[in-house]
Amino acid sequence: MQAKSIAPERISTGASPTRGASFLRVKWNAQGGLDLYPTQDSAVLTSTAWADGLLDNPAGHAISKGDTVKFLSYSELYR
Repeated sequence: MQAKSIAPERISTGASPTRGASFLRVKWNAQGGLDLYPTQDSAVLTSTAWADGLLDNPAGHAISKGDTVKFLSYSELYR
């Protein structure tokens, strides 16, 4: 499965850079953007149920509002 690029205006909140690659739980918002779950710690069950998919974040990459990101939709992952 290939990730989809989201238009630059679509990320609504930022995320700090990580040491390794990470998959951040995100949800579509009413403006057509993506919202990050408030905490991205190891307690993933609640955030996974809340989310619509994963944001593929490369190691050492900070995400800012408006950035283009790779989004992996759960609906496509479960096919």
